[in-house]
Amino acid sequence: MRLLGDFYTIKKSEIVGDNVEITTLINSSHPIYLSHFPNNPITPGVFIVQMAQEILENHLNMHLTLQEGKTIKFKAPIYPTSIEEIKFIFSIANREENFIKVAISVVNELVLFAKMNLQFKCSQ
Repeated sequence: MRLLGDFYTIKKSEIVGDNVEITTLINSSHPIYLSHFPNNPITPGVFIVQMAQEILENHLNMHLTLQEGKTIKFKAPIYPTSIEEIKFIFSIANREENFIKVAISVVNELVLFAKMNLQFKCSQ
Protein backbone atom coordinates (compact mmCIF):
# COMPACT_ATOMS: atom_id res chain seq x y z
CA MET A 1 0.00 0.00 0.00
CA ARG A 2 1.41 3.38 -1.03
CA LEU A 3 1.10 6.10 1.58
CA LEU A 4 2.35 9.05 -0.46
CA GLY A 5 -0.43 11.42 -1.43
CA ASP A 6 -2.96 10.00 1.02
CA PHE A 7 -1.24 9.55 4.37
CA TYR A 8 1.50 12.14 3.77
CA THR A 9 2.81 14.60 1.20
CA ILE A 10 6.31 15.88 0.52
CA LYS A 11 6.73 19.56 1.35
CA LYS A 12 10.43 20.08 0.67
CA SER A 13 13.47 18.15 -0.48
CA GLU A 14 17.03 19.35 -0.07
CA ILE A 15 20.60 18.12 0.03
CA VAL A 16 22.50 19.25 3.13
CA GLY A 17 26.13 18.16 3.04
CA ASP A 18 26.17 14.39 2.57
CA ASN A 19 22.54 14.03 3.68
CA VAL A 20 19.22 14.20 1.91
CA GLU A 21 16.54 15.93 4.00
CA ILE A 22 12.89 15.47 3.07
CA THR A 23 10.21 17.40 4.94
CA THR A 24 6.76 15.80 4.96
CA LEU A 25 3.26 16.77 6.04
CA ILE A 26 1.12 14.11 7.72
CA ASN A 27 -2.62 13.87 7.03
CA SER A 28 -4.00 13.86 10.58
CA SER A 29 -7.47 12.90 9.31
CA HIS A 30 -6.26 9.65 7.70
CA PRO A 31 -8.52 6.68 8.66
CA ILE A 32 -5.63 4.76 10.31
CA TYR A 33 -5.83 7.18 13.22
CA LEU A 34 -9.38 6.05 14.02
CA SER A 35 -7.97 2.71 15.18
CA HIS A 36 -4.36 3.60 16.14
CA PHE A 37 -5.45 4.71 18.77
CA PRO A 38 -8.95 6.14 19.27
CA ASN A 39 -8.90 9.42 21.22
CA ASN A 40 -5.08 9.34 21.35
CA PRO A 41 -3.82 8.76 17.80
CA ILE A 42 -0.16 8.05 17.11
CA THR A 43 1.58 7.29 13.84
CA PRO A 44 2.23 3.54 13.50
CA GLY A 45 5.90 2.55 13.38
CA VAL A 46 5.36 0.45 10.28
CA PHE A 47 4.02 3.58 8.52
CA ILE A 48 7.19 5.48 9.45
CA VAL A 49 9.34 2.72 7.92
CA GLN A 50 7.11 2.62 4.81
CA MET A 51 7.33 6.39 4.45
CA ALA A 52 11.14 6.21 4.61
CA GLN A 53 11.18 3.59 1.86
CA GLU A 54 8.79 5.53 -0.39
CA ILE A 55 10.64 8.81 0.11
CA LEU A 56 13.97 7.18 -0.71
CA GLU A 57 12.45 5.47 -3.77
CA ASN A 58 11.22 8.84 -5.04
CA HIS A 59 14.57 10.49 -4.39
CA LEU A 60 16.58 7.75 -6.11
CA ASN A 61 13.95 7.13 -8.81
CA MET A 62 14.08 3.34 -8.37
CA HIS A 63 12.11 0.55 -6.71
CA LEU A 64 13.39 -0.61 -3.32
CA THR A 65 12.57 -3.71 -1.33
CA LEU A 66 13.38 -3.71 2.36
CA GLN A 67 15.77 -6.57 3.07
CA GLU A 68 16.99 -5.85 6.56
CA GLY A 69 16.33 -3.49 9.42
CA LYS A 70 19.63 -3.52 11.27
CA THR A 71 18.35 -1.00 13.78
CA ILE A 72 14.88 0.49 14.11
CA LYS A 73 14.42 2.55 17.26
CA PHE A 74 11.29 4.57 17.90
CA LYS A 75 12.29 7.26 20.38
CA ALA A 76 9.11 9.34 20.64
CA PRO A 77 5.55 9.01 19.31
CA ILE A 78 4.33 11.15 16.43
CA TYR A 79 0.98 12.58 17.49
CA PRO A 80 -0.74 13.75 14.27
CA THR A 81 -3.00 16.16 16.14
CA SER A 82 -0.01 18.22 17.33
CA ILE A 83 2.78 17.27 14.91
CA GLU A 84 1.99 17.83 11.26
CA GLU A 85 5.47 18.27 9.81
CA ILE A 86 8.31 15.75 10.14
CA LYS A 87 11.68 15.54 8.45
CA PHE A 88 13.43 12.40 7.22
CA ILE A 89 17.22 12.73 7.10
CA PHE A 90 18.92 10.12 4.95
CA SER A 91 22.62 9.31 5.08
CA ILE A 92 23.62 6.70 2.54
CA ALA A 93 26.19 4.42 4.15
CA ASN A 94 26.82 2.09 1.21
CA ARG A 95 25.42 1.99 -2.30
CA GLU A 96 26.11 -0.69 -4.86
CA GLU A 97 24.29 -1.79 -8.00
CA ASN A 98 21.87 -4.18 -6.27
CA PHE A 99 21.56 -2.76 -2.74
CA ILE A 100 21.71 0.35 -0.64
CA LYS A 101 22.35 0.77 3.09
CA VAL A 102 21.03 3.93 4.66
CA ALA A 103 20.88 5.55 8.08
CA ILE A 104 17.67 7.50 8.68
CA SER A 105 16.66 9.96 11.37
CA VAL A 106 13.06 11.11 11.70
CA VAL A 107 12.86 14.49 13.43
CA ASN A 108 11.26 17.88 13.79
CA GLU A 109 12.85 21.00 15.29
CA LEU A 110 12.60 19.67 18.84
CA VAL A 111 12.25 15.88 18.83
CA LEU A 112 14.02 12.79 17.50
CA PHE A 113 11.17 10.40 16.68
CA ALA A 114 13.08 7.47 15.15
CA LYS A 115 16.50 6.22 14.07
CA MET A 116 16.84 3.43 11.55
CA ASN A 117 19.61 1.59 9.71
CA LEU A 118 18.00 -0.16 6.76
CA GLN A 119 19.21 -2.20 3.81
CA PHE A 120 17.21 -2.24 0.58
CA LYS A 121 17.47 -4.28 -2.58
CA CYS A 122 17.40 -1.98 -5.63
CA SER A 123 15.67 -2.60 -8.95
CA GLN A 124 14.57 -0.38 -11.82
